[in-house]
Amino acid sequence: MASLSREYRRPMTAVRDAVQAALVRLEFRVAARDHASFTAHTAATIFSWGEELSVRLEQNAASVRVTVSSEARAQIFDWGKSTENIQRVFVELDKALK
Repeated sequence: MASLSREYRRPMTAVRDAVQAALVRLEFRVAARDHASFTAHTAATIFSWGEELSVRLEQNAASVRVTVSSEARAQIFDWGKSTENIQRVFVELDKALK
């Protein structure tokens, strides 16, 4: 499993909307969500059975911490795919929230 966090100095609603939009743009299937978290899945490919992503939002005094975790489903090694998924989510978030 891979995980990474970043902080954004934006309102919680703006960050939550940007996360939702990023997951849709990346074609990750959102399986569950609430006011501070998302669970999404990637599609299976010839290289992977797909991955499960978890996005957690935590409101701080002046920012929102976003933690993205990714884990391969049904396989031991993910060959860097989880790290790639996390980087792709943050690229989209950075675009939306700059």
